[in-house]
Amino acid sequence: MLIGQGDRHQTGHTRAATKGRAQRRRWRLLLGVLAAVALSIAALGAPGARAEEPANSEVTEWACDHVTVRFFNFPNLPNNVVHIKMTIDGVQQSYTYHTFNGPEAIITQPVAVPPGHHKLDVLTKWGPIRAPA
Repeated sequence: MLIGQGDRHQTGHTRAATKGRAQRRRWRLLLGVLAAVALSIAALGAPGARAEEPANSEVTEWACDHVTVRFFNFPNLPNNVVHIKMTIDGVQQSYTYHTFNGPEAIITQPVAVPPGHHKLDVLTKWGPIRAPA
């Protein structure tokens, strides 16, 4: 017999081994599919168990003399603090703090926009007021 040539008379053992490997592959595939389904169900979760939407804001109206900002999805607690920074053509015009109670507030902030076309940016954020350094 040459090197590399095996004894090919053990076909009974080879078929049994192949059949066993095929069964193990089927079981692994089935377990993988079941695991994927279980993870998908867990990711969806119960409808009531979904996380709350994070606090957010949106500019609802702007004009030459004011900007109106809506804050929503805040905790239903007193003294929520929000900050509004307005710039016109890259120059800061105002930076104000506002407090409100409850999950939602609409704040109208006055602004003086000069005549002509300008870029008005409104930045909103919330959190604790930091003491000046």
